[in-house]
Amino acid sequence: MLKTQSTVGIRFDEEHHDRYHRLLAHLYTFESRSVENWMLENGYALVIAIPPNLWNLECYQQAEQRAQTQGKGLWSQQYHYVMDAATLNNVTQGFHIVKGRVNNVGETERSLWLNLEGGLALRIDRGDLAYFNGISIMKLKNHEVLVRGWVHYDDDLPVMRLRHSVSLQVIK
Repeated sequence: MLKTQSTVGIRFDEEHHDRYHRLLAHLYTFESRSVENWMLENGYALVIAIPPNLWNLECYQQAEQRAQTQGKGLWSQQYHYVMDAATLNNVTQGFHIVKGRVNNVGETERSLWLNLEGGLALRIDRGDLAYFNGISIMKLKNHEVLVRGWVHYDDDLPVMRLRHSVSLQVIK
């Protein structure tokens, strides 16, 4: 799609930099073709939504869905890519798609928490609840979910922060 020394256009979203001071922008080819959309359509990337940067999210979700339906790229190996929550261990870090059953739902002053069988804790800050319209978080106990995000450890326990409903799919 991009050749050496290609000219690209950029479009900023709500924020121009992330918390690590990296530039956040949507890339376009000289022909006005979205680089992100092309990567998603071919299964070279996964959608992740981090509010308030939600421009073009629906389009990106559709592109990922097409790749998944057609078994392209990462989706041709999906059975290897989705991790079972029970198989997480203290070396499982970074971005993952995880499947598991919710065995507990709780809340604190700042967050809602979903605990999956196997020990993964999913944290949803109260400030992000507006991005989970249509999902009754407090009623997810005993439901199986598919989540995507970054696994990190807090006191040797695996935690994943969810910022948008794109990262939480209720399976059953």
